[in-house]
Amino acid sequence: YEEDSWKKSSMKIRPGDESLRNLCELASDPTLFLTVHKSFTEILSEVENLRTETPVAGQPVKCCLVFDEPRILLMLTIMSSFPVKLRKVLLYSLLAGRAVEIRCGNRETGRHVADALSSMLPNNRNRDSTYFANVVLSTSENNQFDYILNVSSGTSTPTFNFHSKVCTCDSVANHCCKDCGIAISSTAVGQLNSLLTCTSLNCETVHTKVVAHVQAILHHAKVWSKLKAGADKRTFIKKLGFGISDAHILNFFQMFLT
Repeated sequence: YEEDSWKKSSMKIRPGDESLRNLCELASDPTLFLTVHKSFTEILSEVENLRTETPVAGQPVKCCLVFDEPRILLMLTIMSSFPVKLRKVLLYSLLAGRAVEIRCGNRETGRHVADALSSMLPNNRNRDSTYFANVVLSTSENNQFDYILNVSSGTSTPTFNFHSKVCTCDSVANHCCKDCGIAISSTAVGQLNSLLTCTSLNCETVHTKVVAHVQAILHHAKVWSKLKAGADKRTFIKKLGFGISDAHILNFFQMFLT
């Protein structure tokens, strides 16, 4: 009789049948937690099915190209062909908007090299059929540009030689000229150089970290574009841990803002 009485008191009471059970009676029901849990699960599932809004994360900006292994490997090969100083000058030339001439007898090879170097710059090839980069292709010698990347395509594996016409470094006296000193002192270039020369990272990881680094500079350039006073810009650079030479990079990256 006591068991039948407990079952009867535990049954669901419909409005109008009899008075509702108090909290003590509800808490004594061993199936209470399961019933509530099932009800909440059904509610959450229904809410999920009805959700139509699109989540927004951060500011919409252009991103670097999707992963292309041959392209990234070629970029790493190019950078590994030079000592630290020349590598940093080449990286700074790309990031700061200096025109870099790619001199190659084979036009197709030259295009592949230009495409690899442009991975250092913000662009979105999925959306845009063309993209901007401060590289110029040429098949013969000319005197229009100060920074030249010579590509020898006579063999199956191309070789690279980078030259700066404005460099006046004295290797004997171990003296670095002003132009190379600007490139070497760049914090953004130093960080990128460390990524590209880290032997413990595989190709995919290098690409991901380069994308993140470039996107971070692009984000800083967006803030930089809003600053007017020179004092504000100096304070901003100092907070980033950047040097004076990085200001040229931030100025150039403003061209990629949408």
